[in-house]
Amino acid sequence: LSRVRLLIPLAGALLIMLGGCSPSRDALPLTKWSVLYSEDESIPSDNDHQWKPIELPDMFRYPAPRRGGYGHLWLRADIDIAGDPRRFAGLHLGRIYYTDRTFVNGVPIGSHTTDELQAVHTPRNYPLPDGLLKKGKNAIHVYIGIYGREFGGIWGTPALMPPDTFLRRNTFDGFIYGQLPIGIVIFLLAQAMFNLALFYYNRSEKVNVYAAAILVCWSM
Repeated sequence: LSRVRLLIPLAGALLIMLGGCSPSRDALPLTKWSVLYSEDESIPSDNDHQWKPIELPDMFRYPAPRRGGYGHLWLRADIDIAGDPRRFAGLHLGRIYYTDRTFVNGVPIGSHTTDELQAVHTPRNYPLPDGLLKKGKNAIHVYIGIYGREFGGIWGTPALMPPDTFLRRNTFDGFIYGQLPIGIVIFLLAQAMFNLALFYYNRSEKVNVYAAAILVCWSM
């Protein structure tokens, strides 16, 4: 019963966070995307006829046969902003598989490289510098790296977000994909130590050793 009482506030807090991160009417979803399979690290010309329309979220494979290493592609979103573009403070892209370098109107705003393997599947939330967006047409380019023949792409609905919505989204993603897994690992290791302590004081209860080993494996 005591454990249930402890879980109730945690569940309530998660529900509040989930509710706070629901799509905002002020967010501007990015729905017009194109793809270009290219290893060129420079932003391709928007007039290139090799761009092909694509819908996101989507997962896809690199078309050329690959046995290893990263193949790259470009995704481009065209967005027409009406009104004051300064109302948007950040870009939420969703989960990207695997690496990315992201540009808005040709200016880099963030990246996740192979040096950040711990975070390659986390949602990308990039703040926008003041004055970067402009009224009218804007272009967002994402240079994605896909390893070998594995699936890659963006799993989520990219959107430009106002300050409050972007802060909630960034905080929620940081908790779910950063702090929560670490907290679970700490809890599992602490429980394993507790089981080993029980075995130390009562060596006939070997089940505590087995339980500790299982908990350590789960934490890895």
